Amino acid sequence: MSEEERKDVQGLELDPNDLDTLVDMLKTYRLLQNYMNDETLKGIADVESSMFKLLNAMVSTDFVDVLERGLQEPEFDKALLDPPQLGMMGIIRELKDEDVQKGVGVMMELLKAIGKASTENNEFKSRY
Repeated sequence: MSEEERKDVQGLELDPNDLDTLVDMLKTYRLLQNYMNDETLKGIADVESSMFKLLNAMVSTDFVDVLERGLQEPEFDKALLDPPQLGMMGIIRELKDEDVQKGVGVMMELLKAIGKASTENNEFKSRY
């Protein structure tokens, strides 16, 4: 640090709260600096890679649009605020509703796709 920079810093007035915040920031920086290594960065990159693959798969279908419209339904908001308590008979009664039937159908197809992908993944791992 040059003499001129020292003079600038010496004349600087800090509020005690600012000083506490600065100390906290420096501690956090030091913690992150000590934590970061090649293994950590590789782990973060692996997680991000998986997230981007999943995001790409979701965006390339109508899934996100359908989910967004479903989440914006006023009845869904009401159910979140005051969730209905359904027993087995209530669930069976709800299955008479055409929208519920479609939703269950979509979820079944999703479960089938996950099961198929899981089987394919296990077969791939066992080969290599």
